[in-house]
Amino acid sequence: MTVVAPLARDALVRRGQWLSIATLLYNAVEAVVAIVAGTLAGSVALIGFGVDSGIELTASFAALWRLNQDADIEKRER
Repeated sequence: MTVVAPLARDALVRRGQWLSIATLLYNAVEAVVAIVAGTLAGSVALIGFGVDSGIELTASFAALWRLNQDADIEKRER
């Protein structure tokens, strides 16, 4: 296992949080656009793509939750 200095670890956790937030925003827009476009076009595949983006939102929320736990030293140890 690689040991990372506490200051470097905090910076990496913050970077991960920002990337997770960016992913959340992108997937939310992607889901809405795909579902609306799929509904207007009558495309089941496009609606399915939008629903898949919604599933990716759930994974991004889980990653962000985990990173938020990792940001707090006391929660990290639990």
